[in-house]
Amino acid sequence: MLLHLSKLPDVLSDSVPCKENDIHTIEDIDLGNCPLTWPQQAQQYKQANTFAAIYTSALSPSITHERKSMQHTTLHCLSQAPEVEISTHRQIRRAGIHIPAASAWLLHAAPRILKFCNSKELYHGNLEWRSWLGGSDGGKCLWSGDEGFSVERWVFWKHRFGVVVGLGRRGFASRVVDDVVGCARRAGKVMREVEQEDGFAVDGVLGLFGRDDVSSLVL
Repeated sequence: MLLHLSKLPDVLSDSVPCKENDIHTIEDIDLGNCPLTWPQQAQQYKQANTFAAIYTSALSPSITHERKSMQHTTLHCLSQAPEVEISTHRQIRRAGIHIPAASAWLLHAAPRILKFCNSKELYHGNLEWRSWLGGSDGGKCLWSGDEGFSVERWVFWKHRFGVVVGLGRRGFASRVVDDVVGCARRAGKVMREVEQEDGFAVDGVLGLFGRDDVSSLVL
């Protein structure tokens, strides 16, 4: 159904598409100022991003403006999850919303996302907007590379999911941690499977990580 919807013609007014590029942008949750509980927020955010991932995977590449909009949505979700530091209980609570949503993107659209990375979609060097990443939970942005999709960023995401899997071994224990670890493990597994199907090799980007970090790429 989504594949057919993605191929429908745009509604035109004076030969201009009526819908804006950000029509499918998913609003981020206002953490701490929401009447919903944390699990309810996490569930809604995951459901919204799951739908967006399925839609992106089925979206026809010929619909350029729609494709670009969903690329921004994809990048926003992934940058809010594995690229943010997770080392305190408040940061883990935040990860309980963002890691499952990011995992949904990989579970439903990993091949498309890897293609975005291989072709460097939305790629540029401006990182100024990332100063707010992580909100008020004390997390910091861990990605220091260029903005946009890239092979290096794909490998970094996989590395970070591997780090998240290790939270349980670092003494954190709760239902939220179990869910975050499980989602991160499934995301990493799908990424490795897609790499194998694509013939993807990480040899050229292993220099981004220290010797101790490389093991997390194969968890």
